[in-house]
Parts: sequence; C-alpha cells; structure tokens
Amino acid sequence: MASGLPAIEATLRAIQAAMVRHPAFLAPPGTNPGDPDHTDNQAQIDKLRRDLNSALQQLKSRSDMLDLRKQIAVRQPRQQRWRTNQSIRDQSSALSRVYGLAVDILSQLEALQQSNLRPSIPQIIQHFLQEANDQNEMVSALVQQHKGHYDALCQPTTTVQNIPVGFLIAIVIAWLGIMREKLSRQ
Repeated sequence: MASGLPAIEATLRAIQAAMVRHPAFLAPPGTNPGDPDHTDNQAQIDKLRRDLNSALQQLKSRSDMLDLRKQIAVRQPRQQRWRTNQSIRDQSSALSRVYGLAVDILSQLEALQQSNLRPSIPQIIQHFLQEANDQNEMVSALVQQHKGHYDALCQPTTTVQNIPVGFLIAIVIAWLGIMREKLSRQ
C-alpha cells in the first residue's frame, strides 16, 4: 500500500471503483449461499474490506503523526510555531477529507456485504411456505397412520353450549377455591 495521502486517496478511489464493478452491487439482495458465485462474491468483498482496513490504518497513523507534530510545535520558537501550525492545519484538513471518503466507502462496503448475505423477501417467503407445507404433510401422514389407534384424535371435543368441558371444570374449580378462601376469612 502507498503511504502518501494522495496515494491513500487513490487506493480508496480504486476500492470504490471495484465496489461499483462488483456483481453484487446492482444485483438484488439474496444470493443463494450454496451458489459458487456467492462464495466468490463474498471473497471479493472480504478483499476490499482488508484493503480498506489497511488504508484506514495508514490514515490513523498519519493522524497520530500530526498529533505528535502539534505537541512538538508547542516547544518551538514563536516564529517557527505559526508556520508549523499552519502546515499541520492544512494537512489535517486534507486528512479529514480523505478520512471522510474512507468512512463513506466503509458504509457502502458494509451495505454491499449485507445485501450479499441477506436473502431476498421472496426467498424468505418461499422458505417459510415450504416449511409449512412440509409440516402439514408430516402431520397429516401421522394422523392417517395412527387413525385407528387413537380415535380421540378424530372425534370432536365434548362441549356445553360451544364451551369445552375441560374449561368449564377449570372455572368451577377456580370459583370453588375463591369461595373457600372467602369463607375462611370470615
């Protein structure tokens, strides 16, 4: 990797151009993880991320160097201090501009990676419908298989005015418990 600020900016522009040329950039989200192209796309995105991390580390070291130069400038004579501080301000503004570019590229790269990893909504719906269909088939096969053995599965539940008997028994028991508690308080 290059070490000068223009070279770092050129590296960042190259990463941005590679992202735009990436097949997943304009593709709809939701590639199939079993597809060989998905693995290749993910490997290319990982390489771009490593290059971007390297450029960010270089920017961080340049920022640390400027901070050190600011600390040293305080100890210089007044005539030299103004010139040194002006140089540091110019370099800091250029560094912050390049750092802003790197942050923008990082957010674009993360969005690209997320869209490459995330399945599309039609794929999600299709997956859930397939799961529900498989479960329905399995349940109906089990019921058909054990139909003669468990007649209670096929018979309707006993109700009193469309209220299940078990629910009525639970209410009566709860009411009796409340009444017993009231009587014990008196």
